[in-house]
Amino acid sequence: MDEKEYLSFEIEEQKYALGIDRVREIINSGNDIIPVAGADKSTLGIIHLRDEVIPVLDLRERFGLSPFKERPTVILVEYEDGAIGFAADRVSSVESASPELIRKAPAIINPKGYIAGVAKCCGQIVFILDPDALREDFKVN
Repeated sequence: MDEKEYLSFEIEEQKYALGIDRVREIINSGNDIIPVAGADKSTLGIIHLRDEVIPVLDLRERFGLSPFKERPTVILVEYEDGAIGFAADRVSSVESASPELIRKAPAIINPKGYIAGVAKCCGQIVFILDPDALREDFKVN
């Protein structure tokens, strides 16, 4: 089978990945995230990018981790109706993986279904995230 490319990124020293085919762009921490009054605690705020207002969601909060100490890097993920930003500590690289190297995530570590698979890369476990399940979990409409 053909290899698929993934954008790998880190949150609190753990590696995660998203299929590169869904990643629109990466916004470095220089851009301001504007807080939104009354937003869910999982929403860091919005960014205004090229006349588009994009929500930025906090993966650290969703994964039960401590808040960001520095401005996060924002990974813009494309959906049919626009982009959503997911905040991460840092982006690592683009990596390729054969489907046979990716294992299904055990249900006990994946109760919300946003881990599409688990792979081992460079001696480290990488959780491959399902962007559609993440969107559903954040209840973004």
